[in-house]
Amino acid sequence: MSDHLRPKGIIRPLRVPHDFAQLAELLENAFGEELRQSDSSMVCDLYTAANLGGLIRMPGGDYMRGYVYAEGSQVLGNISLSQDQANRANWFISNVATAPAVRGRGIAGRLLDTAIDAIRTAGGRLIRLQVRINRPIALGLYERRGFYTTDITEELRLDAHLVPHAARGSAEGLRRRSMRDNRALWQLVCATSPPLLIERAVLQPASYRLGLFSRLDNAIEAALGGRREHALVAESTSPLAAYGAIWAESARSPYTIELRVRPEARGVGWEARLADALINQTHAWGARNVHASISQSHPQAIAALTERGMVSQRVLKQMVLELAQT
Repeated sequence: MSDHLRPKGIIRPLRVPHDFAQLAELLENAFGEELRQSDSSMVCDLYTAANLGGLIRMPGGDYMRGYVYAEGSQVLGNISLSQDQANRANWFISNVATAPAVRGRGIAGRLLDTAIDAIRTAGGRLIRLQVRINRPIALGLYERRGFYTTDITEELRLDAHLVPHAARGSAEGLRRRSMRDNRALWQLVCATSPPLLIERAVLQPASYRLGLFSRLDNAIEAALGGRREHALVAESTSPLAAYGAIWAESARSPYTIELRVRPEARGVGWEARLADALINQTHAWGARNVHASISQSHPQAIAALTERGMVSQRVLKQMVLELAQT
């Protein structure tokens, strides 16, 4: 490597919240448009935490941690790590970014190697990440280290002002999910998910289980400005044929749709009915943007949502690295 391309800085742990302002600027420059399309508050949260102090909570319940590449006081590269709090052997890597001035120097690879080593040392057994399919350099970076693809997902979005005013169809054959659906719903999740995510407990029954007081708890949380959820299942089908849910994590966050139909029951109307019922629920809750992440192995679900105005934002490879036990 030429001397002018050789990295002159160091890789060190992220300093919380000292590095947050520079990290926010780095992520805005690297992913600004994607973050806006996904209604992510990451950059705003980082600036707030930098000014007021505090931590950033990541998906899965962990707080943001990671490593940065720094030259002197300048943060010019980053990789974020988060540990699944429900299964601490599972980790997620995100926000792999370098400033334009230092690209092409192998810094992203060094950050990734540092993160993998740290996760292995901490007892991690599985690392997940996602990357756009049209990013060959990033894909090569991950594949050379043993990451492989478990699924390809399409992210869709419906702007609040474009939400249809009324259902195109009916919710016939659907009902609110209940406690008695717990086992059947988990079987449906297993039938519609990459097997590795079940084997490694990335997806767990507890995430799809209703308890005795779940509805009351959910109603109280929603009234206090917290998470709210509306979930439906196919009526009178055995095994359970279809499930859909729409939720918002807080009073300000966008809506997210999840839609699952057994492979043998796809394309006969469940996708359309669920899409109508879930999108219509936004009228009861108030207008917000709607998001969905759907596997390309379920084209009928993607079609049902796009027919109702949702627009594809990006296509992502879901990748994993299995770490050998020592």
